[in-house]
Amino acid sequence: MLAGVALTNVVELSSGNIDPRNLDEAGRPKGYRTIFPVEYDAVDPKTGEIVIEKNFLKSQNPIAEIGARYFLGRTGSVLPWDQFKLERPDVTHEEYARYMAKHRDKTLFGLEDASRVKTGGAGLLAGAALSALTKKGTPLIGGTAAGVMTPGAANIASELGIVQGTRESFDDPVGELRVFGYRLPIARVAGALALAAGTGVAGKKLMDSGLLTRRGPLEQAYDAAQPTGKLWDDVPDLEQVVPPTEAELREIARRLGRNYPGDSTP
Repeated sequence: MLAGVALTNVVELSSGNIDPRNLDEAGRPKGYRTIFPVEYDAVDPKTGEIVIEKNFLKSQNPIAEIGARYFLGRTGSVLPWDQFKLERPDVTHEEYARYMAKHRDKTLFGLEDASRVKTGGAGLLAGAALSALTKKGTPLIGGTAAGVMTPGAANIASELGIVQGTRESFDDPVGELRVFGYRLPIARVAGALALAAGTGVAGKKLMDSGLLTRRGPLEQAYDAAQPTGKLWDDVPDLEQVVPPTEAELREIARRLGRNYPGDSTP
């Protein structure tokens, strides 16, 4: 559960859909509209009638805004150019126009227009390589079929808004994906996930080594023998527990196929 929460936080912060530096505007990223804009009465200069205008730079409900972005994965759309350029002077009008055009096209990296012969050939090669590794013919058939169906599947997915992708992005050199409208800058999210995974692996290795827990060799071997994974400190009524002898611990370690602390072989 904690791992899932941590993963969600990594994706959320790296995606740029919430800007922690702009909490005054409920985390609205620069260049994008708020989800719950402030509404106000204004007079139409042509007709003189009172109309309802919306301010997409301010949120009418900041708490709901943050909740919708974080828990529901909702994102605001891009601001019109005259407002966008004030908040994102690093983006040129040409880049803005290309980005907006790509998203109006509802594309998935152009796969929907790819030749079935080429995608089928790519699937055939990938399936052949996998078949050679697994010594089975199923990947060859499946890879070829998947390759042939890729353009049609990409067209359906992009048109329905399930998955869209473009190499045009304001914030990412590789491009961005949109999954049900949720924006994911590819390089930023992938880099953040790789860093989180590496940190988790390094932390686990440190915990397994006993450097962080500072447990002695007897305690480490005893912990390794617990099928439930309980630590020595978690054993109830510790004063009533008779620790196994060193010989018993060595036998336990041997049966588990693990090295007893201080030994070079199991």
